Order: sequence, then structure tokens, then C-alpha cells
Amino acid sequence: MRLLKILLSRLVLAAIPFAVYFAWHFYIKSRGKDAPAPPWGWLIAAGAVMVGLSVILTVAVTPNNKDRHYVPAQTRPDGSITPGHYE
Repeated sequence: MRLLKILLSRLVLAAIPFAVYFAWHFYIKSRGKDAPAPPWGWLIAAGAVMVGLSVILTVAVTPNNKDRHYVPAQTRPDGSITPGHYE
């Protein structure tokens, strides 16, 4: 579930330049002017930059667990599960 959330958020970030361009394109068309052809290379590059920056930012702000001890998940006598965690 967490991976799906990450992938969908990155997909939305990659789609933002396309959405902005096509909104501008339809605005220009509604004014009766000719709009140029879509700059596909620039739109793809802008989407890639947005995704790349989000990956870099995620790595920069995610806490580091290097000096912490991991305690794995455990089952309790009543059958419930204590999730794994760092101490």
C-alpha cells in the first residue's frame, strides 16, 4: 500500500507540467488564437525533473536509522502482533 502511494504521488508530479501546458493550451484556444504544437521533449523533461527533485527531497528529509537497533515484529500471548520498530 505504501509503495502504491509513493508511485501514484510521483505519477501526479510527472503529470503536473502536462496539465499546466494543456490548461494554457485550452485557454489560448478559447480566446480564438492559434496555440503552438506541444513541446513534448520539454514536458517530459520537466516531469522528470519534478520526480527527480521529489526523490532527492525524500532522501534528504527521511530520518537515518544507522545507529538505532531494530526490534522485529513479535507475537503476543493473546495472538496480537507488535509491529517492528527501532529503539
